[in-house]
Amino acid sequence: MEILADKVRYEQEIRLLREQLEEQKEEMNKQRNEFHGMIDEMKKQMVAPVVNNITNNTNNITNNITINNYLTPNYKFLLEGDTFRNIFKRKLVQTAMELIPLIWFNADHRENLSTYLVNKSTGETLAYDGSTWKVVPVDTVTKELRNRAYEITSELVTADMLNEFTRQIPAQIKMNRIDTDVAEIEEEKIYNSLIENRELVRAVMECK
Repeated sequence: MEILADKVRYEQEIRLLREQLEEQKEEMNKQRNEFHGMIDEMKKQMVAPVVNNITNNTNNITNNITINNYLTPNYKFLLEGDTFRNIFKRKLVQTAMELIPLIWFNADHRENLSTYLVNKSTGETLAYDGSTWKVVPVDTVTKELRNRAYEITSELVTADMLNEFTRQIPAQIKMNRIDTDVAEIEEEKIYNSLIENRELVRAVMECK
């Protein structure tokens, strides 16, 4: 009889725990739906209609700003004059990080202002993918921008043909790129750039 009583009591406790779990699941789903609803509403309020007219990753800015995919920015302007050459010779393996503010957070090239940190506490970031603004975790954005900056650096080194530097530096850049300690520091710098340039990007998003 005691065993039977214990069995009944345990079954009741299990049933109550299951009911509590179901209630918690329902509450979490409700909060998740409310959160995504808020994000959708923010996108409607902040994001102006974007004209998708990208040609060779460059855009003409008229009354409407045509935003680039955040991973295919316009960076050919860096080869004009000695802009890239001077940065490269001065910073060498740090060139990728020097290019990030010039490419993605440059008021003179608003077509590349394509990432916006919505909420610092949650890390929710909006990124333009060429057709729409999508919600991307800030950790993903910092990693992707860092990797893209290194790719662009290598492309520009090849395009600029920096004589004595061309053969030696790309290998150093590659080592810098895969160093985990360096990656952590550089991604933190990109995160700070996202914070510092929030108002600049917001202004572009609201531009009509």
